[in-house]
Amino acid sequence: MGILAAASATAATRAGTAEPPLRLAGLLPLTDGARSSWPFSGAFYLPVGDARDFSRGEAPDSLGFRLLRGMSPADSESAGHQGVDLGNGRGGGTVRASSGGLVVRGAADGVEQGYGECVVLAHRLAGGRLVYSVYAHLLPGSLTVRAGDRVWAGRTLGRVGRSGRATTYHLHFEIREPANASDRWEHATAVDPLEFIAARLAPARRDTTWNARYLEWATLAALVKAAPAANEPIEQRTWWPMLARLAGIEQPPIDHERLADALIARDMLPASARLERGGPVSWSQLRDGTTRLKARGHLAAIAPRTRHLAGDTRLHLGVGSLVTEPSLIGHGLGEVPTVAQACLLLAALCADTTATKPAGP
Repeated sequence: MGILAAASATAATRAGTAEPPLRLAGLLPLTDGARSSWPFSGAFYLPVGDARDFSRGEAPDSLGFRLLRGMSPADSESAGHQGVDLGNGRGGGTVRASSGGLVVRGAADGVEQGYGECVVLAHRLAGGRLVYSVYAHLLPGSLTVRAGDRVWAGRTLGRVGRSGRATTYHLHFEIREPANASDRWEHATAVDPLEFIAARLAPARRDTTWNARYLEWATLAALVKAAPAANEPIEQRTWWPMLARLAGIEQPPIDHERLADALIARDMLPASARLERGGPVSWSQLRDGTTRLKARGHLAAIAPRTRHLAGDTRLHLGVGSLVTEPSLIGHGLGEVPTVAQACLLLAALCADTTATKPAGP
């Protein structure tokens, strides 16, 4: 049982005894609503500089970052260094969320001793693992998120500063793995954040067409394990696990019938789906999925509403609005939807429900 599954069991016991909900990282009450809309983390970005190479600037005319200090263990003379320091000699650079997650510490939480102005995100990984990412020494007044917010991978959290115990402008960045979801984040085991992200780094876009951004989003949101062929028909073996993730299922069953039962129980599929035996998903099934996802409201993924989204939805899904014209999805397009079109559909739906606060209890 993963740490989050264990936390669920504990929460269920508490619910039966009217005890308060578990406090994630020792800070944020993890209500049923917050948990069900908590975005998954499938892949990660680097927090400063270029998203895949911090030594390069985030824009052609900006400076890259250097590793100023790595991790070091504590000893009799030193408390050690629990993360890495990344700097370029300047303040004000963008600090981004390494992956989607829940904010457990943000603006309005005051200054953390030593860390200064800082943000802490909770990420749930595929399989039920939990990790925290920590962004410290941020520029005072620059924090853009508060505890309880949901964030997407790449969301701006604040700016590089030197608050707390810092003698130069830099980002202090940590990844921590807790033994217990309710323990304070500072007590969780620190791991090398650069090694952690290198093993989960979002793959570089090789495709320059419209579909690349939606495949990348789906990978970051753990809706697909790796970037599949964009123009292949979306099949049930891919579509059903995507629905399971959006429904907040941390470990979707591999067995066909058990997965169908789990999705039917959450009203993500009709009861007749249990009799289906794989193959391509039809436009009619995507339209049905759209209706069910809209009715659910709080989805375990989040997408930014970018300047491309409305035009891509019209051009590649055939509708101006998934809200007012769901029955027209796919009309006049190919016989069966592609992987990229399914990813675009889900991104558009998640952008429509991108209120940063999670759903209520």
